[in-house]
Amino acid sequence: MAQNLIQLLSLTDNKMPKPLHDLVDKLLDNPDFYPEKSKDDRESTAWAIAYSDYNKNKKRKKKSFNLKEYRTAQKPDQ
Repeated sequence: MAQNLIQLLSLTDNKMPKPLHDLVDKLLDNPDFYPEKSKDDRESTAWAIAYSDYNKNKKRKKKSFNLKEYRTAQKPDQ
């Protein structure tokens, strides 16, 4: 599975945002980052963490739900 993820990422490698690459490089340079895992597993874990962090930071804020406005909009015209 890790090998498939790495192959997929290598195909789209040039389209990834720079912050993703920077975070992956930073994680892989850290000797304490999953030293027990193989190189491929470490790389796929680093990409997963980078994607998660990037998506979390880029999420749009949801509009607050106003129940009063919703009920007013749902009332049929009289």
